[in-house]
Amino acid sequence: MKVPVLAYRIRQHTEESMFVPRWGLLLFTAVILLIVVITTTVVLFNDDNTKPKFSEERDVQKKQLHGLHTPINSKDVTSPSLLSSSLSSSLSSSLATTMLQNMSTPEGGEEPAKVIPQQNLNFQKLLAGNYILDILSLLKHKINDRTICNACLLLSGVLIQYGKNYTPQDLRELLCTICVDFQIQNEEVCVGLIDIYLDTVIYILSNTKGLTSSRICGIIFQEYGCSQDDENLEWTVDVDFGSKPKSNRNYNRIDVKNAEVLTIIQITDIHYDPMYMPNGNAECGEPMCCRRTQGKPGNPDTAAGYWGDYRSCDIPWQAVQNTLHQIKGNHEKIDYIYMTGDIVDHGIWDTSIKKNTESIKNLLTVLKTEFPNTPVYPVLGNHESSPVNLFAPHNIDNKKVSTNWLYELSAELWTYWLPPETKETILQGGFYTVLVRPGFRIIALNSNLGYTANWWLIYDLKDQDGQLKWLAETLLQAEKNSEKVHILSHMPSGYNTCLKTWSREFHKIIHRFEATITAQFNGHTHNDHFYIYYATDEPTRANNIAFNGGSVTPFSDLNPNYKSYKMDSATYNILDSETWIYNLTKANMNGNATPTWVKMYSFKEAYGVESLSPTSLDKLLQNMATNRSLLEQYSRYYVKEADTALAKGCDRECLKKNLCEIVTAQMGEPTQCNILLKKIQTAGENNFNLVRS
Repeated sequence: MKVPVLAYRIRQHTEESMFVPRWGLLLFTAVILLIVVITTTVVLFNDDNTKPKFSEERDVQKKQLHGLHTPINSKDVTSPSLLSSSLSSSLSSSLATTMLQNMSTPEGGEEPAKVIPQQNLNFQKLLAGNYILDILSLLKHKINDRTICNACLLLSGVLIQYGKNYTPQDLRELLCTICVDFQIQNEEVCVGLIDIYLDTVIYILSNTKGLTSSRICGIIFQEYGCSQDDENLEWTVDVDFGSKPKSNRNYNRIDVKNAEVLTIIQITDIHYDPMYMPNGNAECGEPMCCRRTQGKPGNPDTAAGYWGDYRSCDIPWQAVQNTLHQIKGNHEKIDYIYMTGDIVDHGIWDTSIKKNTESIKNLLTVLKTEFPNTPVYPVLGNHESSPVNLFAPHNIDNKKVSTNWLYELSAELWTYWLPPETKETILQGGFYTVLVRPGFRIIALNSNLGYTANWWLIYDLKDQDGQLKWLAETLLQAEKNSEKVHILSHMPSGYNTCLKTWSREFHKIIHRFEATITAQFNGHTHNDHFYIYYATDEPTRANNIAFNGGSVTPFSDLNPNYKSYKMDSATYNILDSETWIYNLTKANMNGNATPTWVKMYSFKEAYGVESLSPTSLDKLLQNMATNRSLLEQYSRYYVKEADTALAKGCDRECLKKNLCEIVTAQMGEPTQCNILLKKIQTAGENNFNLVRS
């Protein structure tokens, strides 16, 4: 995801891995941490150093929006009664000075501290508008990670100390003004996001005991290496794992006749948009485009396709229906369907309980219709909630901020496929377990409870809703019963926005029960890839695998896909996987004619591996480290051979990133990545650059 920015996250081609506007983050922290919702969640597709561009038609629509919401008076918002009453001159000066000291000096340019004279470093005046152009000019300089963290620590401290002095309406007007005037987004998006998030932010800040700046910044800006000083950030899952048995996993199928091969279909990240309009505006300048409310395209090249679009657009309903028809018609016998989250679209400024409920119900209804006799095992994605990403502890019953509506809806709809006893934990936190057949169990997690974009972690940091403890206890009982387990979740445990502590404790559980867990399945990234887990006490021994299902949505620069797996019914090991796609360019050239689905690849055939065991895939990985051609093949599959992504290419650093991602199953743990990079270095960079299979 992209926004007009100066710095960026390393991950590419994924839904959540976006370019982050550091000047936007500073603006946010300079007023209230709520702006981070806009700047770290909003999805734009502009060039790195450009602002959003609006057509004349969109500018007219933008002006018309002033009549749709409470009028925002910038003079009132920036008055001393709101800004200056809480911030002393010394604190304001300290804030501005800290910000300037941590800005990187642009090459050949003046030092930021020299651009604004010292006597003008009164942040009250800057925010009041006297020096808006100066501060905006400064914020366009490249800002380092230290700036983000220092500004967050300082300003969240101000927020904690003085935030209660402001009324919700004061905060709303202030935030809306800053968001619009600083062109973070247009008014519709700014007002929509702020109205959706404000109640939750106020509740968390008002009710969190012992709240510190370190906790806020250590969670929200974890990936920037912000302070981890708050003792609450460090915790462990308190459970007796018992003694670990020797792993006895067998990937060699001795008697094919006596072991049935089962078929699993994984569908993930559908993100269907009820507002999608073929031939709509695919370059609208908003977080998501191709919607019927966004005007006409400027020219034929910016018109949305009938079956979806490579740009910042989700997928139309006809494409969802076609995907399910394809799955049903292409696979004679489907034993299980794993649906690993994110039904709802990316219109994050326009969500509501009512709209999200309707989208979820529509999708699950058509699943029941298409596959009336096939068990479906769903999990919650971060977009199912409203506001997006926010999952409150189940004991929060304030209806303005509670997530219980989603847990109650899930318990009601999912029990079409699940036994009644799963309701208890679904209502507790959106997770459950099912004994699918004797000897085979599924555990479905709500990984959003370990997601740094879930601001409720600030309020309840330690193993929210007791999910990880429950996971360990469930696996311990499965081990005693000689059961094999598949774990389903939305977000990969090594993802850069997975809370470090949560990821570490999860990894410990996977290591302990490696003999019981035969596979994991997740989504969230929208890419086709996999993760290898390694033993905590033997860093070179692979002991588990997680398969990512890609996405049905093409958002962004991707082809729609689903995956099928073959599973050994004797061992419950995954024998092979296939990825099925349709090419958006070809599909849209044929108008409303049915797209042609093709098998992009079979894992065993494409990579020539003996099996999909952790050991076998580790051997493949080691081969990739010295065989660029093989890694390039993996990287093509990673973006599902989307035309726009292939045109952008994947250079040496991109290839290394893709390689390291495979072994990053624990957030912030670089051991395996460093081993691979050292192997590349030992073999010689030229060797990595030139070797072709």
